[in-house]
Amino acid sequence: MADRAASEQGQRKRIYARIPAHPDAWKLLGYDVSGWVREGLVDGLICISGQMEGAITQDLDLGAVADLVGDTPCRLLVGCSNLLGRQRHHYARAAMTWAAAANAYAQGADGFGLANAHWGPNGWPWQRDEYHTLRLLGHPDMLATADKIYRARSQSSVGKSSHWMPGDELHLPRTLVEGKPVTVPLRISDDVARAHAQGRIESICLRVRITSIEPALNEIQIKLNGQQLPDSILELNDLGYRLIGTGSVGPYGCVYEYHLTPEFFPRTGRNSVEITLLHHDPEIAIDFDVWDVDCAIRYRLHRNFRREPLDY
Repeated sequence: MADRAASEQGQRKRIYARIPAHPDAWKLLGYDVSGWVREGLVDGLICISGQMEGAITQDLDLGAVADLVGDTPCRLLVGCSNLLGRQRHHYARAAMTWAAAANAYAQGADGFGLANAHWGPNGWPWQRDEYHTLRLLGHPDMLATADKIYRARSQSSVGKSSHWMPGDELHLPRTLVEGKPVTVPLRISDDVARAHAQGRIESICLRVRITSIEPALNEIQIKLNGQQLPDSILELNDLGYRLIGTGSVGPYGCVYEYHLTPEFFPRTGRNSVEITLLHHDPEIAIDFDVWDVDCAIRYRLHRNFRREPLDY
């Protein structure tokens, strides 16, 4: 049909198939993706999360698809939902979307786009923020030093019950048990060591949000890639009872924010964050859950550029 339409209209027609990124999902759905590529039945594959239009997934594993298309003419694209479904933001912030795009390009994607049926945090027509988000998505070189928020897959108010597809499992929330580490994977595609050598890094902050905890009565140890993070770079963000524009902050708890120094910078690719509850106050009969883990990277335009250059 595509060949016939191309002949009649004098324009090439391309066929793209939207598929879950994980190969186990192909078998489950009866998709012969390798046959499609081998026989040249598709011009491209659009890899998406198995939950389709659920919450944003930044860390799709594209290894199987990248190996499959190899040197074939078949293109590898990534479609990403931009829904976040959290208390302050229904849509992912620009830095989150850029992080998802950077992870896709780092694994060999030829292109990246938003797969929401309807996207527009501020409705239509698009405003400055929407164009600002979209402008970088087709340019891996510009994304390399764009601000990013890399976030582990965690529960949201969007698609809570739709994570049954292979490769689509949530990493969080996880309940802490005293003395038993909880390990959370975090894929980060930035070459922060190189950017730091150029004086481009403004800040890198690793944040671990734990529900219901009182830091003064309980002891937490957090490691990044096996290195224990010291209290000297730690700031606590109290999320006990607090009112914001959308109501009281929930769930209650505390965010452990580590302002990383160069010896603790994340590495390019797979990272692991290990959280251990060393001491649980015996007088408190309540669970502590690791609710969110993210890494926020902020860049300077160049080594001598400050975002707010004047105080007055």
